[in-house]
Amino acid sequence: AATLPRSSRKVRKPLSRTRGSGADFAHVELRGGVAETINLVVVSVSASDRSVSAVRKVAYLNAFVRVLQRGRAGLLQHPSFGKLLYSLRACLLNQQRSVRAATLRTLRYLVSDGDMVQRLVNIKLDLLIMRSFDSVDARPVERIQALRFIRKLCVVCPQHIPQSLVIALVATAEHSNVEEKLTNAALATLSELAVVNPSVVAFSRGIKAILRGTVDCMANRMGESLLMSILYLLNHPDTRCFVRPHVDLEAIIAPFTDTHYRHFAEGHKDDPKEDRRRQVQAAQISVATMFRSWAGLISFCNPSGWGLQSLVGVLRLPNSVIQRGIMDLLYDIFKLNAPEWTDDFEQALASTDLCRPRDSWRLEEQWVVEEAKVVLSHLRKGRTNLVTCYFAMLLTTFIQAGVFESLVDVVRSGDEYITVQATILLGELLHLANTILPFECSSQTHCLPSLISVATSFDTTASERNRATDVVNCLDRLHQRKKVSTRPDSLYLQLTLNQSESSELKNSAVGREPQIAHTMLKELEDASIDNMLRESQVTTACNTLSSHSL
Repeated sequence: AATLPRSSRKVRKPLSRTRGSGADFAHVELRGGVAETINLVVVSVSASDRSVSAVRKVAYLNAFVRVLQRGRAGLLQHPSFGKLLYSLRACLLNQQRSVRAATLRTLRYLVSDGDMVQRLVNIKLDLLIMRSFDSVDARPVERIQALRFIRKLCVVCPQHIPQSLVIALVATAEHSNVEEKLTNAALATLSELAVVNPSVVAFSRGIKAILRGTVDCMANRMGESLLMSILYLLNHPDTRCFVRPHVDLEAIIAPFTDTHYRHFAEGHKDDPKEDRRRQVQAAQISVATMFRSWAGLISFCNPSGWGLQSLVGVLRLPNSVIQRGIMDLLYDIFKLNAPEWTDDFEQALASTDLCRPRDSWRLEEQWVVEEAKVVLSHLRKGRTNLVTCYFAMLLTTFIQAGVFESLVDVVRSGDEYITVQATILLGELLHLANTILPFECSSQTHCLPSLISVATSFDTTASERNRATDVVNCLDRLHQRKKVSTRPDSLYLQLTLNQSESSELKNSAVGREPQIAHTMLKELEDASIDNMLRESQVTTACNTLSSHSL
């Protein structure tokens, strides 16, 4: 093989760093006994920056962490361990961020039980950790180490976590200038801590921070996960007192009920309209999650009027963004097909048809299986459907809150797009009430006096009468469309259903053959017996005797 000339070869020289000269890296190994190790670490980290550089201090702290990872037998019980804690406390006041971050990492590996946490609190170390966590000049590395320390406390001893650290965690979760990843991590830590130690989170105003985080977090599905911890607290009588419905839960519906809602500061860089749209979408997911749990449904149906009634009453406000958000929420809660955003009623109504082809019905997707799930009804009709009972109770609460009257007001005063959406939603809810509600509850749901009065009264303007009349006609067309049975769009599914129906008829006829034969035989036997009686003239003789006796 050919070789390159010696002059053309590239020689890579090893990098050299001088220890203790302010280089970016230094490596230290602690191989002595317990007393020697503690004394060496105490002397190194307690020295001034002139005698021992920050890089050397970080190296000693990392070496001590490796000692803790190998085993801590006799380390915590050593008489000099208290000096080590005081030395670490001094390191949290160091001017170098790298030293403070390494100290927080060392404290995280030191914590193993509640007694160790109590020793840290006794020397006021939690306040210095709070300072590092909430410092304005802190880089993400120091904040991350502080957050990891708090998460270690949540796992090891959540009942002994000091309230000062929880307050710092709440401040980070509510601060808009903190990085998004750190804010989400703080919210996730708060939600986990609320499950294991709800009292310290509630007294630190962490419950409200979690609920506001469900609306303000960038990831919408993350808000649903955060809300599960609140629903867990509402589901148990012992922890239900930590959630205040009139104060805390109002944060979920604030984007709907407050037209000027803006959680972020005025100097936030995002577009206000985009920020508003994202918050309304997050509020839809949060409210839908609350309604899909018994604890959330009972909390929202409070008779004081703050929850469901205020949400339904906001529909009357002339705000298209809020009206569309609440109507999309109702479509999502009741599992209804949302129509297209258009001003043509026929086009919007056609988009809600169950037999309309969908992307999931394609051959490369789930094909006729997904279509059959949508088009065909459930086979088991003999037993009670618990999902239908849930929808019936949910619809009853919305009817009592005045959802029909609010939708009628939207139809009367909204623009063409909102009117079409509200008309279809009103018709779907009326059909659902007529289908799943008992007669005692649904007898008055079809009475819309406000809509009929506008359509028939001459005290209103001609445009209002015409609009109300058009809405009534649209509701009638929607009702007539509901009477038509659903038919499959796929020819293969239609042939499969026809074949199954013919086979069922054949099987039912085959199963009834013995019964039919027995019936025909019985009829033949009865006819032959009658003929034999006539031929024997027994009946004629009996009739003669009976006439003589008379």
